[in-house]
Amino acid sequence: MINEEFYTAPASTVQKRMLVYTPPGYIGEPLPVLYLLHGISQTEESWEEQCGASEILDKAITEGSARPMIAVMPNGRAVEGGALPGEKFGLENVRSFMDFESEFISVILPEIDKRYPTLPDRNSRAVTGFSMGGYQSVNFGLAHLDKFAYVGGFSPAPSADAKYSLREFMKDNADADINSMLKLFYLSNGTAEKGGEGIFGEFATVSERCLEYMSRTDIRCVYETYPGGHEPTVWRQSLYSFIQKIFLN
Repeated sequence: MINEEFYTAPASTVQKRMLVYTPPGYIGEPLPVLYLLHGISQTEESWEEQCGASEILDKAITEGSARPMIAVMPNGRAVEGGALPGEKFGLENVRSFMDFESEFISVILPEIDKRYPTLPDRNSRAVTGFSMGGYQSVNFGLAHLDKFAYVGGFSPAPSADAKYSLREFMKDNADADINSMLKLFYLSNGTAEKGGEGIFGEFATVSERCLEYMSRTDIRCVYETYPGGHEPTVWRQSLYSFIQKIFLN
């Protein structure tokens, strides 16, 4: 089941919408929460419309391969109306995408915990996304390990520039035992992206840079590839795999 929820964001004078999935047979019991972030030029509807997120979740939960969970699909932009003119990965837009971090952490998470009977602790929260949303989820999740124990990124974008793709997301956790805090760090790409040319190759490089960073810092990571390019077929398979690996204990 998909519910609509509205809230007023700090950077906006209008209400923003997020979609909230609840699993089959849901009767209001406290559940863990998965946050799904979308790509550029898309909206809170994209996970459902392009990837069929609720169908994937229903299937995995019904067959017993994933734990029942709530899934939240917000609009990942901290700007008036939730959109940017002529969206592209210019630096001004990258900064706007990253400005959503404060709204996400300080507004959306508490609102969901207030409106739904969640399990409001880091071991019961996961965040992932595709393309721009993969970029956001990697940065937001790893920068806020007090909030998330499960972090993923499917074809994370926007660019291979380490200054903006990787950020110093571990700086606030420099003294922490990251492997003990992270129950899962997951990355995926389409096979046509990995080692590809042009835009596909660029997005694959973001994952490769993340993997290289994880290797240098001895942080464990699960990395999977699926047939296809920078497209929903890859992200659907990534989501199906990811949700079977989270909230296991």
